[in-house]
Amino acid sequence: MEAETRRYPVRAPALLIVPAGVVHGFSFAEDTEGYVVTLADTLLRDLARDERSFRSLFADANCASLAEDPAHVQELADTLPKLRRELVWSAPASATAATARLTTLLVSAVRALHQPSEVISAAGNARAALVARLREKIETHLRSGLSVGQYAQALNVTPARLRAACVEVTGKTPARVLEERLVLEAKRNLTYTNMTVAQIAYYLGFTDPAYFSRFFSKLAGESPAVFRRRTGGS
Repeated sequence: MEAETRRYPVRAPALLIVPAGVVHGFSFAEDTEGYVVTLADTLLRDLARDERSFRSLFADANCASLAEDPAHVQELADTLPKLRRELVWSAPASATAATARLTTLLVSAVRALHQPSEVISAAGNARAALVARLREKIETHLRSGLSVGQYAQALNVTPARLRAACVEVTGKTPARVLEERLVLEAKRNLTYTNMTVAQIAYYLGFTDPAYFSRFFSKLAGESPAVFRRRTGGS
C-alpha cells in the first residue's frame, strides 16, 4: 500500500486504513481477495460521538497484519458479508442493521490496530477532535485562502495549541496539513478536468499562477504540467 509518500508492505490477512484526503494506491498479488468499505465522514462523526476511538482510527493511514489473530480474521469474515447484505436489500430496519454491522467492523478495526478506547487519554481525544475539526474547516474553506492563524481563530484556539495538536496527531504542522490538502485538490483537477494550470491556481484561491506552480512543485516534486502529462490528465 502507498499512502502519500509512505509505503506499507502488506501480507494477507490484513486490515488497511486510508483516511479521507490521503492520496493512495495498492499493488496486490494475483488472486488477492478482499473487501473495500467506504465510510462517509458525516457518519463517522456520528458514530464517534459515542466511541471516540473510531475517530482516532482514521487519524493516519495504517495497516495491520491479522495473521497472528485468527479471532479478528473470523470476526471480519463474518461481519463484512452481513454488512454488504444489509446495504443491498430492503428488509425492515436494514439501515439500522447496517449501522450495527458497521459499528462491529469499526470495533474490530480499533482492536486489531491496538487502539482500545480505554488507553486513549482524554487529552489525546481532545487533540484528535481538534484536528478533525480543522480538517472539516479546511474542506469548507479550502478555496478561501485562509491562513493557519485564521483557521485557529475560527476554531477558537491559539495557533500554538492547534500546532501542538496537529503535530501529535498527524506528525505534521497545520500549515503542512493545509498545503497537502491543496496539492491533493490540485492533483484531482489536473487529472480530471480541462482547466489550465492558471485556472486551477485561481480556483484554489492563489492570486499568482507562477507562485502556485512553485508551491505545487515543492510539495509534489514535479511541476503541475509534468504531473498532468505523467498521469494522463485532461
